Amino acid sequence: MLSHGLSSKDITDKDRERILKRVFFGKDDECWMSSFARTKKEGHQYPMAHLGKRMRNVSQIMYVLYNGDINAGMFVLHSCDNPNCVNPNHLRVGTPRDNVIDREKRKRNKKSLTFLNKNKTHCLRGHKFTHKNTIKTIRNGNLKRACRICKNLTRRLWRKRKKLDVNSFFVD
Repeated sequence: MLSHGLSSKDITDKDRERILKRVFFGKDDECWMSSFARTKKEGHQYPMAHLGKRMRNVSQIMYVLYNGDINAGMFVLHSCDNPNCVNPNHLRVGTPRDNVIDREKRKRNKKSLTFLNKNKTHCLRGHKFTHKNTIKTIRNGNLKRACRICKNLTRRLWRKRKKLDVNSFFVD
């Protein structure tokens, strides 16, 4: 979950005590479960706790308590792929890109456009995406695919319309 930045200074002794009371500790290699309520935000369910006047992800709090501060804009990633786990040995900090790569590697978030488009084998008009028929471009840092047949058809229609518009402009 994206962090707005969190440091050990943000966590009081009272907060620390309250949070640790609601964690079911296990061995270092096992998942430590949290009894905090899980909120559903953008399809993900993570345990959340009040920290000051804000709701914070318990995984982030546990990471800070055991491993150190989290810079703004960074994510806390789970190596165990269990959103309810708060074991600091299963948590690591990563960039938004690391989060996307991790999600794709684990084949999660199957509702995302990236996942759906990546697995398409045909364009909207039914042409197969083959090496010869696929145009690949990079736009805003993302790889985009387009059907060459459809692109050429669209260009032809655009030129035809443009030609008609130019001719109708001069007819009086």
